[in-house]
Amino acid sequence: MTAMRASATAWMALAVAVVCWGLSFVGSKIALSGGIVSDASGVHGQGLPPLTLLAIRFCIGALVFGPLLLRRPRQRWTLRMLARILAMAACLPGAYFVLEIYAVSMTTAAKAALIAACIPVTVLCIGSLLRGERPGWRLGCGAAAALAGVAMLVAGQGGLGGLGDLGTGINPGDGLMLLAVLAAAGYMLQADTLGRELGVQAVTAWQMLWGAAFFLPLGLWQGAGLELAAVTSQAWLATLGLALFPTLAAFWAYNHALAHLGAGRASLGINLVPLVAALGAWAMLGEAMTLRQGLGGAGILLGVLLATATPRTAPATQPAAACPEG
Repeated sequence: MTAMRASATAWMALAVAVVCWGLSFVGSKIALSGGIVSDASGVHGQGLPPLTLLAIRFCIGALVFGPLLLRRPRQRWTLRMLARILAMAACLPGAYFVLEIYAVSMTTAAKAALIAACIPVTVLCIGSLLRGERPGWRLGCGAAAALAGVAMLVAGQGGLGGLGDLGTGINPGDGLMLLAVLAAAGYMLQADTLGRELGVQAVTAWQMLWGAAFFLPLGLWQGAGLELAAVTSQAWLATLGLALFPTLAAFWAYNHALAHLGAGRASLGINLVPLVAALGAWAMLGEAMTLRQGLGGAGILLGVLLATATPRTAPATQPAAACPEG
């Protein structure tokens, strides 16, 4: 009975993490736009500047996770170790969140989440190249399916029947999101080693501290002329939600799921994040996907499942999938 209860709690924790990360793309869109795209009078809501939004998120995260470093046993932090942590943080939160937040401001939340779903495939491909290994058929086919899905997702803005008209209207936000995927892959390749050496909590705490140090001056600079009273309540609530749920609650929930379900089953749950993002964007933002974009998203998810699937005859050696977070 206790084991069943623990398993049920783990699955509930995984569901919490998936919902938080999926809706984070929607929350970012609301915080940036003010939650009011337009009304009958043509008045637009006032949101927060992108770098100011990131500064608030990571300052709150640093206040929560920073003290965890003080509770750890005394550890000698060498310049080499701090440089490795800085290089990791330059990829994520640094480059990833800058590229991602501007991408979300230009493209739809659903497309951003689907492109972010390519992170595990990208990590496996780059890792295979760095080790000088020939990619297996699963990784090759999965990467090809994901790449074809991305091409369908970002090419043009055709309607439901426009499968043959790819068009040339590629959204620059989609391009920024693809660069964000590369930044996240760079982070994961470094965090895999650092996580084993320092522990997940310490790595996360350092990410929050470096993120706060990086984004705070930029956020103050970009928000210097901002009228706080003009920012809508929806934007403030979305910003607070982004700091509390995707950054804090989802982290603890996903770690609980990892400990009780294992990386394999927990990673499969992460593949549902784009679906949650798409449903949330449709329900809360009125975003709709074309047939071509839907097929492209399906291709990405199929590619991720194929590339990250572990053969039954071999032990699972892959790291847990990265969380595509907005």
